[in-house]
Parts: sequence; structure tokens; C-alpha cells
Amino acid sequence: MIRLRVPDSPFETGALKASRGSTTELGARSHDVEFASRTDRPRGFTWPLGIRGRLLLLVFTSTLPLLVVAWINLEHRVRDQSLQARQHALTLARMASNRVDDHIRSVDALLVAIGKIISVKESDVDFNDRFLRTIQKDLPPFFGSLGVFAPDGHGLGTSLLSLTDRSRLTAAGRDYLSKALAARSLSIGEPVVSRTTNAWTCIISRPVMSPENDVLALVYAAMRLDRLQVLLDPGEMPPGTILALVDEEGTILARTIDPEKWVGKSVAHHPQFQTASRDREGTAELVGLDGIQRLIGYTFGKQTTWMVTVGIPSEAAYGPIKRDFRRNLLLGLTTLSAALLVAWSLAGRITRPLLQLSADSREIGAGNLAHRSQVHSRDEVGKLAATFNQMSATLESRTMDLRESEAALRKQTEVLESILHSMGDGVLVIDQTGKFVVFNEAARRLDGSSPQHAEAKEWAASHGLCRPW
Repeated sequence: MIRLRVPDSPFETGALKASRGSTTELGARSHDVEFASRTDRPRGFTWPLGIRGRLLLLVFTSTLPLLVVAWINLEHRVRDQSLQARQHALTLARMASNRVDDHIRSVDALLVAIGKIISVKESDVDFNDRFLRTIQKDLPPFFGSLGVFAPDGHGLGTSLLSLTDRSRLTAAGRDYLSKALAARSLSIGEPVVSRTTNAWTCIISRPVMSPENDVLALVYAAMRLDRLQVLLDPGEMPPGTILALVDEEGTILARTIDPEKWVGKSVAHHPQFQTASRDREGTAELVGLDGIQRLIGYTFGKQTTWMVTVGIPSEAAYGPIKRDFRRNLLLGLTTLSAALLVAWSLAGRITRPLLQLSADSREIGAGNLAHRSQVHSRDEVGKLAATFNQMSATLESRTMDLRESEAALRKQTEVLESILHSMGDGVLVIDQTGKFVVFNEAARRLDGSSPQHAEAKEWAASHGLCRPW
């Protein structure tokens, strides 16, 4: 009987088995290695975004500072343009106020000149009428009339052609008469309805003084308030702009739009007038008398106590600013959207071949070693695909070699088992732990039982065999 003891034998109890190397087992082992490699990874922060998300985030974070800077610049620009719009409204008010002041100075000069020529005698009324009518013909239409009053208020001359009842030509009881006599200088009366024309009129008067500084007469110019709006118009203005002339009591003297509707009305209760009376000059954004939101510029004249207001509709004042803001905002959002769209498309071109390689690796893992990736490009992903295909080819080649080795080993094992089972002597192989790993039929027939589950020492002692341990 031959007795053998071998360390770490590849054989199993009862027969020689082929080493574990089938393709299925190889796949299982590779899975076990992959699982082990996964479990052996250090546990740290895992980025939740994929390549597409990271690229989009990169583009967004790269573009965001530029958008913030553009937004800040746009905000500064809008603020500057808003200040310019307010300054423009105030400039228009100042221009109109200057025109009114120039007009008052011109009227004053005209009254001074008339006072030097007219007669204060009752008998010279016709002379005064002809003289005043001659001057009236060359004056603008907002000059309603020129005239001369005696200190007691009765008429000494007028430029009105239609006046037939001279008794109607009187200033008795009028505020402007008493103010002019008291001031003994240029005086501007409150707006009144003329007794001769029934139109809203403002009387500008100057006394005619004697060498002894006595008041001889009062020369006046009656301003037609319903025609005075031409005096306010400074030229080109935004559409819907309203210029108004208001006296210190809050009565509208002139208005560029709908003068017949507004002249003579009081706005003393309106916040616009109250704010302007307090600040004297400035800008404000208020709802106008017509219910329209307006940018208001206001100032007071130097020759009068009248206030000039310019009301520009907010849409006209800030419309270009808002359109510029919307255009720049839309441009910024379009730029960001285009950048994100390009990043999305580029990320798709990057991730698509990677996803294909992932699918190819699963195909290889499923056992189809003949599978090859169809990803072809000249970049790093293309190189990865080529390396993947090379790895697949190597794995397929080595698997085929392993299968051939398994077949040869299986054939040798079958020959060895045939030899062992045909031998008349019992052959046993014991491993280092004292277990039987190989035995033939002759060894089984020694006592008619299988030594597979027997202890080697006990079995050898019962059969009188020498012990190798």
C-alpha cells in the first residue's frame, strides 16, 4: 500500500477535481473582487452631481460674477439716468421760469415807456386810446389789453376796440389797484375774470409818478391767462408733459394742456403745491391733477412769486431707462442661458461615450468577452475606449487560455483517476490536518467502509499501517 501526505492539495475527497477556473467562477471571483474594492474604499464626501451637473455648475459659477458686476453697473446706470431725468425736469422748469421772468421784465419796461407818453388828463382819453391800440397791434396775443387808470380807478384810456360803455372800464375795488398804489412800483394782481372780456386775466400794473412822487395814473397790461401757455413752452418736451404757472395762493395761471379747463382753479390742497411751496425748488414723483403718475420739476421765479411746474409722465421720463434696463437684463439672462445650453450640450458629448463605456463594461461583466466598445474619438475618452477594448481582448485571450488549461487538466485528472482506481493497492492522500483527501477503491475495500470521514490516525492504527506523522 502506498501512503502519501501532501500539503495544500488541490484534490477533494473522493476524486481528483479540476481546479476552480470556469468562466462562471471567474466572473463570480471578479465580482467578489469588485465588491471588496467597493467596500474597501475610504468613506468620505461623495459629490452628488454627475459630469453634466458639475459642468453646468462650473459655467454658472463662472458666469455669475460677471452677471453680478453687470447688474451693479446697470443699477448705477439706471440711478444716473434717473438723476438725469429729474435734472431734466428741473431744467425745463427753470427755463420756463426764466421765460416768465423775462416776460415780466419786458412788460415792466413796456409800462414804463407807456407811462412816459400817455396823458393823465381826462380830455386826452381818445389820444390814449389811439396810442394804446397802436402798441397793442404789435404785441403777442396773450396781451389782452393795455390801459390807463386814474388813481381812483376810472379809465383814462384802453386798447380795447370793442369797448363802447366806458363805465365798465374801472379798477375800483380791484386788488391790483390798491397793491400798485401802495407799492408805488410794479405790481402783479391776483387772477380775476375781466369785466370787459369775461376771460381769466392777470393785471400787471405800474404807477405813473409825478416829480413830487405823487401817483398820477396807473398803467396796466392785462394778460390773458388762457393764452399764456405759449409763454411756458420751452421747446421740445417728452410727450404728455404739462407745464403750469401757479401763483402763491395756489391758483393756476397758465397750463399747456387743457388751459380752458384748469386756469383759475385752486391747487392749494394738492401735495404737489404743498411740497413745492415748502422746498421752493426741486423734483418729486407724484400723481398729477389728472391722475397720471408724473415726475414733477418745480421752481419759483425771481421777478414774481409764481411757481412754474413741469410734469413729465413717469412712463415718458423713465421709459427709456426701463427699456434699457429690460434690454440689458434680457441680454444677461440670454447670455447665461446660452452658456448653460452650450454647457449642457458639451456635457452630453462628454457623458454619452462614458455612459456607453459603462454599458460596455456591464456587457463584459455579463460574460460576453467578445464585446467591444464602439466609442471612437480623438480625445481622452477615445483613448479610454481603446484601452478598454485592449483590456477586453486581453481578458478574452487569457480566458480562452484558461479554458484550454482547464480542459487539459481535466483530461489529466481523468487519466489519473482511471489509474488510481485500476490499481490493486490502496492509495491514500492525507493533508496537513490529517484528513483523507484522496483514496481509491482498493483503499475503500480494506474494511469495506469509506475512510472519508474517519480520522487518519485511528484508521491507520486499526489497519496496522505505518503513521507518517
